[in-house]
Amino acid sequence: MRPCLCKVFFYVRKSVSYVEGDTTYVAIYLFFPNICNNKSVREVEVVKIHLELDPSQDEIEIIVKTKEVTDEVQHLLKRIEGGGVKQIVGISEQQYYLLEPKDIYWFYAEGRKIMAQTTKGSLEVKSRLYELETKLQGDRFVRFSKSTLANLQYVTSFEMSFSGSMCAHFSNGMKEYVSRKYVPLIKEALNIGGG
Repeated sequence: MRPCLCKVFFYVRKSVSYVEGDTTYVAIYLFFPNICNNKSVREVEVVKIHLELDPSQDEIEIIVKTKEVTDEVQHLLKRIEGGGVKQIVGISEQQYYLLEPKDIYWFYAEGRKIMAQTTKGSLEVKSRLYELETKLQGDRFVRFSKSTLANLQYVTSFEMSFSGSMCAHFSNGMKEYVSRKYVPLIKEALNIGGG
């Protein structure tokens, strides 16, 4: 299957409404392209949303019933809570890809554009590096240089050079350089000390 090429969080496949006593239920079958853990898009079996109208209810209450807590359920809960899952839109040839931090090796400036080296290839993003750095704080993203922000999760090794810079080797076989100014920050992030 092709990767998700949309900007929406889910698609409604079909909906059925029915009434039981004083309760109106709406069962909605949803397609969630952005809560998948594998590389291809797959469908969440069935997600039913029940709308219960209660005049005595002062606030909205959401109850999630499930057989077990899976990664998909956790992602769905984070979506409902309005946080936790940080997504970035990558663009290539007028196609939009929803990216999570785990999809991204590094961001880099290329002329006036900001690009993301991802598991789906090189994609343009419409954010500035400092915005991405703030958004991805706590997700193991660190500055390698003024023009590069990298995901330490995918770094397999660092190689020191005589000039004081570093070469980072990534799990995809590619490499990126850390400028001398940012080496202390990398050492701090890796908890290896030294200046």
